[in-house]
Order: sequence, then structure tokens, then C-alpha cells
Amino acid sequence: MRIILFSVLWAVSLVSMAAGIHKWVDPDGGVHYGDRPPSSVEAERVTVGRVNAIDSGVDQSALVDRVDKTVGVNQRKRRIILLNVKIDGLKSRRDKEIARLRYSMRFSANNLGGAIRDQQLAQQMQVVNDRYRSEIQDVQIDINQLQREIREIGQ
Repeated sequence: MRIILFSVLWAVSLVSMAAGIHKWVDPDGGVHYGDRPPSSVEAERVTVGRVNAIDSGVDQSALVDRVDKTVGVNQRKRRIILLNVKIDGLKSRRDKEIARLRYSMRFSANNLGGAIRDQQLAQQMQVVNDRYRSEIQDVQIDINQLQREIREIGQ
């Protein structure tokens, strides 16, 4: 089945490549290019040759620098995405821990012992919140650094 599908797609691509590129002018005077000109206009076939970057007069070092910058920016953007996912995971774990502590507060007795237990649970929730806040801030610092680097690369 895959062989048949591949063969059909290959044949279609050959047909479309054989059709070539055409140039035509619409009734309003606009010039258009495409592989299927409208039947209502005259179209001329355009030959498109390959461009060799070495022979094209392009400054090779500038081209390499531009590619390096683009790659560097894209790597940093991917890293930022991963760090944002990490932040979301930290927030989710924090929320689950706090929800578990709140759930245990529901079963505190309405007396002095229960009040002490509530106070301990509130302190535990604060510790959990502070710990995750610190971790999230560390990750956010990394994100901010990467964003600064992206701005510097772009200049």
C-alpha cells in the first residue's frame, strides 16, 4: 500500500515539475507567475535556472554569519519554550501539594488541637509556596538571560 501511495505521489510530482513555470499578464496589467495559467490569457513558459551561491556575488562570510545568528536565535527560542514548560510543571506540582495540604485541613478538629494543626498546615503551605516560588524565579532568570542574548544577536 505504501509503495503504491509513494509511486502515485512521485508521478504527480513529476507531472507538476514537467508543467514548469508560466508568466502571464491579467486584464488589469498585473504580471503573474504560476504552474497553471488561466486558459483565458496567453502565457509564456519561463525557464528557471539554479542559483549557485558561490557564483551569485553573495558575500559568503555575511551569509554564514546570518545563518549562525539565525541558528543561535532559534536554539535560544527552543530553550525558552522548554523552560516555560518547566515553569508550568513546577506550578502544577506546587498546586497539587497545596491542594493535598488543604484537603488534610478539612479533617482538623474544631478545638485547640485542631487550631494548632491548622497553623502547622498553613506554615507547611507557605514553605511549599516559597520553595516553588524560588525554583520558578531561577528558571525565569534563565529565560530573561536567553531573551537578552536574542536581542543582542539581533543587533
